[in-house]
Amino acid sequence: MTMRRIEQKIVLMLYYMVFRKLPYQPLPGYRLGNTLRSWCARKLFKKCGANIVIKSMAYFGTGKNIEIGDYSQLGINCKVEEDLVLGDYVLMGPDVVIFSSSHEYKNPEVPVILQGGVERRPVVIGNDVWIGTRVIIMPGVHIGDHVIIGANSVVTHDIPDYSVAAGSPARVVRNRKEEVRS
Repeated sequence: MTMRRIEQKIVLMLYYMVFRKLPYQPLPGYRLGNTLRSWCARKLFKKCGANIVIKSMAYFGTGKNIEIGDYSQLGINCKVEEDLVLGDYVLMGPDVVIFSSSHEYKNPEVPVILQGGVERRPVVIGNDVWIGTRVIIMPGVHIGDHVIIGANSVVTHDIPDYSVAAGSPARVVRNRKEEVRS
């Protein structure tokens, strides 16, 4: 095992055993918690931009295929899988879940648990995106730039730039660019 791999395993253990549980804003000590969690992300993620925030209780597996842009964050108690690209200025509410994997289920004669997984499909989230509380994003979804996803939405398909999307399944309810022009 290489020195880099050993370091990653130690950082991962520190993150999940200690740093993940440190306070979040506005509790005392939240700045230290944010600093230590961001330090871990820089050691574990494929790419980290400037001024990222990893909030308390965020789960990201090993983080090896996660890219996070400048001024972006993983929200409180989020669960993201390892095939994720977040652009710059992504704001994430609490309890967001982002999947990049799923189960095979095509053969009704075989229990789903025995059919194995399907090929992983990365999720790509653009720049200047606000993902509301308890949003679920399914595998392979691409969310464009300047998008808002309403709380409790389930995103099952791509969302174009400047959209406001909400619902289960999420659908575009308005265009932010048209609101500015009015």
